[in-house]
Amino acid sequence: MITIVLFDASIEIPPLEIRNHPAIINDAKRRGRDVDQILLYLPKHRFAMSKLNNFEKRGRPDIMHRSLLLILDSPLNKLGFLKILVSTINNEVFEFSPEVRLPKDFYQFEGLMVQLLKAGVVPPSGKPLIWKVNKSLHGVLEECDYKALFSENGRMITYEDWKKIIKSKSAILIGAFQKGEISKQIYELADDVFSISKFPLMTTTVVCRVLAYLEITASNEGIISEL
Repeated sequence: MITIVLFDASIEIPPLEIRNHPAIINDAKRRGRDVDQILLYLPKHRFAMSKLNNFEKRGRPDIMHRSLLLILDSPLNKLGFLKILVSTINNEVFEFSPEVRLPKDFYQFEGLMVQLLKAGVVPPSGKPLIWKVNKSLHGVLEECDYKALFSENGRMITYEDWKKIIKSKSAILIGAFQKGEISKQIYELADDVFSISKFPLMTTTVVCRVLAYLEITASNEGIISEL
């Protein structure tokens, strides 16, 4: 079992200090929603967000959305090899069941995430498919034997590194934000810091490459027989 962590994911309802900004109010009104029923979204709320701390990391829930669709649809997930976690910009940790089927439409996904942020679980009754974990990310990762962080500042990963990841109870940490630096707290969680390319890559590209290399390594090492 490998734990995939998308960290610093920017899913948040517009903070109270900017909910009265025209960009927030007008966007909610256009969609027939209250301002606490939408997610902060940089393309629509840029002018309101400029006053927020750490705003360059915030307002891109679409990065998390696309990344989760890739992870959930991967053969490794369908074979039951993945545990999927999201750690948000506000230090909340959510787990996604490998069986959850997320909407491909972003605005349907937005409604689901608002429900999750408010209730802490989706669906609100019956078998949970997404739920809040009542531990910090540090607490969750204590269950893992080996933690690998992917960063453009890491050393280039080798096949031997992939073997170590695939043969351990590992966690893979991937940033789910568009700009900004990885925090010192995240670096301190990692046993190793790797790069997967000599070029800066989008989160979704990193996710694709990580999943592909994990699948190839698991197949080569006889851990899985077919994908």
